Amino acid sequence: MPDRIARAVMESSCRQAMNLYLVGCDQKNIDMLLRAFAPDAVWERPGMAPMNGHSDIRSFFEAIYEKHAKTTTHGHLTRHCLTTISVTPSTEGHAECIAYATVYRDPAFNGTLPAAMPEPELVVEYRDVFRQVDDTWLIWRHRAAHIFRSTRWGQQLSSDELSTLRLASPGQN
Repeated sequence: MPDRIARAVMESSCRQAMNLYLVGCDQKNIDMLLRAFAPDAVWERPGMAPMNGHSDIRSFFEAIYEKHAKTTTHGHLTRHCLTTISVTPSTEGHAECIAYATVYRDPAFNGTLPAAMPEPELVVEYRDVFRQVDDTWLIWRHRAAHIFRSTRWGQQLSSDELSTLRLASPGQN
C-alpha cells in the first residue's frame, strides 16, 4: 500500500488520465486522448473486438471522425460527463479504477452553441487498470460497458467498417 502522499498523487494522475481521454474524445483530438493510454493498451468496447495499442485506437477514432465529417460540416457534438470515479491501488505500479460517464451527442450539430439539449445517449461504466510508466499513470486496460442506452444510440461504425479496421467482434461480418 503506497503512503498517503503517493496514493494521492496516483489517484490524481489516474483521474487526470481519464479526463484527458474524455476531453480528447469530445474535442476530436486523437493525439490528446492517446496520451492517456499506455502504448500497449487494450481497449474493449461493446460490439467490437478489442483494440490493441495506439495504432488500433487511432484508426478507430480516425474512421469515426472521418465518417462524422461526411455527415455534417461540424461533425457530431459529443460530451462525456464523468460523474463518478474510484481509483484503488492494486499491485506495485498498478491501480484499478471504476468510473461512470453520461454521454450526450448531437449528430446534426450545426456549429452554433449552445446546442439544443439532447437526452443522454449512454451511461457508460469504465473499468480500467492503470500502469505507472516513469512518473505518469496511464490507462493500460480499458473496458467500457453500456449500463443505460437510449433508443437513439447506434454503433458509430458499421460491422463492415469495423471489419476494415479489423475490429469486428467475432460473429460479425
